Amino acid sequence: MSPVNDFGAFAQSIRESTRRMQARRERLGETKEALSEARDIDGLYREIDRLRLHLTCVISLLIRSGAVTKETYRYVADAIDRGDGVADGMFSGTIEPDGTATMKANEDDLALRELAQTIREMGNDLP
Repeated sequence: MSPVNDFGAFAQSIRESTRRMQARRERLGETKEALSEARDIDGLYREIDRLRLHLTCVISLLIRSGAVTKETYRYVADAIDRGDGVADGMFSGTIEPDGTATMKANEDDLALRELAQTIREMGNDLP
């Protein structure tokens, strides 16, 4: 699905993840470790929300100014999405300084993906 149409689904998945993490916090209690973990996760959600705000602003400005049409945006976004061989609505590559997208991930991206996978696994281990 195109990123233009996928914001609602993304927001819903964030709400569901937040609900699962809040339930996990309640089960863990208010231990020092649980509170630290919760703050880290809450910080990640805040950063995701800030990035979504800026991305939405840029996309809106480009389309409203006429610099890019919705169709062109969707076409390019879908082409970038398919660049890694899987049309999954995600981009795991790197944006180079010249603005081109490559499929190589940098170390920070890999570390964030590893953290995201760990969080997903924690959620799967919950009763």
